[in-house]
Amino acid sequence: MECEEDFTLSNPYPSMAAQIAGRQHHMPPAPPVKRAPKSHTGMQSLAEICSEIGVKPSKARRLLRAQHVEKPSAGWKWDELQACKIKKLLSF
Repeated sequence: MECEEDFTLSNPYPSMAAQIAGRQHHMPPAPPVKRAPKSHTGMQSLAEICSEIGVKPSKARRLLRAQHVEKPSAGWKWDELQACKIKKLLSF
């Protein structure tokens, strides 16, 4: 009987055992991850382009997807040369 009293469960088993027994085992929440803001200097966003030409951004994204324009890795942002091409695609 002594060895049963000295036995402890390692993680994640205490929470599983508590759930089976009908009790809640509260683990502290993980600390939030702080990320540095991305710098996209010299880039023009789709929202900026849309405000210039008077098109809703949702409609612009739909039109770009229909024309098989892939979303850039930086989000819907382009350098000046590409932004001019996007404006021409969206100006109808």
